[in-house]
Amino acid sequence: MPSELGRDTGQDVERAIVAIKAVHSGIFLLNATSVLHIFWVGALNRRSRWTRVALVAALTESIVFVANRGRCPLTQLVEAMGAENGRVSDIFLPRWLADRIPQLFGPPLVVGLLALAYHREFAR
Repeated sequence: MPSELGRDTGQDVERAIVAIKAVHSGIFLLNATSVLHIFWVGALNRRSRWTRVALVAALTESIVFVANRGRCPLTQLVEAMGAENGRVSDIFLPRWLADRIPQLFGPPLVVGLLALAYHREFAR
């Protein structure tokens, strides 16, 4: 009788894919909140204790996204695990929103970063 240990069943793969989706959704929420924070504090010139955390989170996500040529490494991971459509299958969002994340969050991030730089330069 073969041991169940060490064998990947279909349920194990599905659970792993759901776990990756949950983690990636959490990363998305952190990044979306960070971008909105950066935009807000840049526009109002009101830094908070969370501004550095938001900058690190948003810029790290941006670097990872660009370094992977516009594809999230978690998408590649769920595709390798057998997800049918890895393009947006690694996140719990409607497809129309997931397909437009860079276009929706890129401009506020850039505007916020430029505003923060402007205020920093002219606050001296």
